[in-house]
Amino acid sequence: MVRIHAKHGQTSDQIQFLYDCASSSRIDEIALELTRISNLQAKIQALVLELEPLLLPFHGDANGILFSFFFFSFFFWTLEPLSLACFCSQAALPLVRALSEANSYASKDQVVYNKPLSYYALRDHVQCIAKELSTVSPLLGFSDLDQFRRILTGSEVLKEDTIQLLWAGKVLDRGKRLSDYIGENEKTKALFYNL
Repeated sequence: MVRIHAKHGQTSDQIQFLYDCASSSRIDEIALELTRISNLQAKIQALVLELEPLLLPFHGDANGILFSFFFFSFFFWTLEPLSLACFCSQAALPLVRALSEANSYASKDQVVYNKPLSYYALRDHVQCIAKELSTVSPLLGFSDLDQFRRILTGSEVLKEDTIQLLWAGKVLDRGKRLSDYIGENEKTKALFYNL
């Protein structure tokens, strides 16, 4: 397997990840997979940016929902809101967990740990977030999920037909195989910039 270190973007929020493929893979196939992975990674990052502030009260920290409901319960001399707080916290926990797992899997820290990303695993994480979000959205105060559907459909960073793969200062031609550039060695590490 050839390990490809893909990078896109020039800023500190640069998207980067590792991808494994055979040296006999066609450049078209590699470009498609790199585009799909990069777009899903961007979607997960966009979901984290949108949902994390909304889920902050459900994390259970001192400034979160448990503290405010303890105070509310004490003030009105009733334990009913406390049970509601526990219910809300328990109901939002799967979404918090799914978002955290997706964020850690799609993180560019995976490059440091030498772990390649998979399109199918990223897709499963996005589907899990969407499923959990649909169950918890009334607790977050949303009547519909159109805002988050726009994030999922509108955060495509790369288009498959316009992507150019650069390796060692050369643009890789779409009709060729990766082995035409790096040889038949399956233990090669390639670095692609500016996807």
